[in-house]
Amino acid sequence: MMSSVDIFYEDSYSNEELIIQRLRRSIRDISNPLELNNQLFVSYFRLSKEAFSYLLENITPSITSMCSAAIPPILKLACVLRFFADGSYQKGIGNDFEIGFAQATVSVVLREILNIFESVICPEWIQIQMTADEKQAARTNFYSKASLPGVIGCVDGTHVGIVAPSHFKHQYLNRKGFYSLNVMVVRMTSSNT
Repeated sequence: MMSSVDIFYEDSYSNEELIIQRLRRSIRDISNPLELNNQLFVSYFRLSKEAFSYLLENITPSITSMCSAAIPPILKLACVLRFFADGSYQKGIGNDFEIGFAQATVSVVLREILNIFESVICPEWIQIQMTADEKQAARTNFYSKASLPGVIGCVDGTHVGIVAPSHFKHQYLNRKGFYSLNVMVVRMTSSNT
């Protein structure tokens, strides 16, 4: 007599489906996103191959998670950047043959890589030149205006429209179809503003 677990397992996956899953996983694990052409790479990950390689080189020594140890670091980074680019688990990650992670796996990888970004990448690139008194004044101001505790500044990205330059036009054409500079704006506050 079969147990209910055996019946559930047998009904859930056919041998063909298991073979397809294994094949898909083996193809995914040997794939290399850096082999994509430059235009496709940027549209998938929203950064250049050079920036991707920089991130990969700097985060790889910190990747120690046993939970997702079977996944190569290059695919973990690709997964996280693809998630940032699309803001969706299924659209760009689950259905992408090169990445093809389940939602639960994406969650584990996201947590791992974001923690590494926070401890390795952010301290190198994000620095706020404020004294302790200025930080406290900013915290107090943000809290009094918006009830946001612990905030000393806000960052947002935007496209500032420009007239198309005469050279290298294509480098300024954004994904929304107009020429712009992509900028990050930091709003700092003090008790005077």
